[in-house]
Amino acid sequence: MTDTICSTAPVSSVAEAIDRMEEIAAALPPSDGVACFNRMYLGVTQSVGARISVGFFEEPEFMETTDVQFANLYFAAVTAPDDDVPVAWSPLFTRRSSTTIHRCSSPSPV
Repeated sequence: MTDTICSTAPVSSVAEAIDRMEEIAAALPPSDGVACFNRMYLGVTQSVGARISVGFFEEPEFMETTDVQFANLYFAAVTAPDDDVPVAWSPLFTRRSSTTIHRCSSPSPV
């Protein structure tokens, strides 16, 4: 992709991950497959953050660390040059313009 979509600096908290996903959402057209995935991932991350804040998890620090590490892998893919997207993320990025996978032109409820 391009590093103009969002910052390339890693995040260090779930709150920062949510902010970064909102930044990505604002930068991409809603019909973009990455934007569609981002909406879903944002909802999951918001849910994890809410559960951390109310003590849902027995080890909240572990959950925060795990969530942040996964989010940073996604952010690295979002900011990677097209020819350097990590292989695990290539299906999303190579098919991002496909309209046959999932209708994502409007936000879906989380």
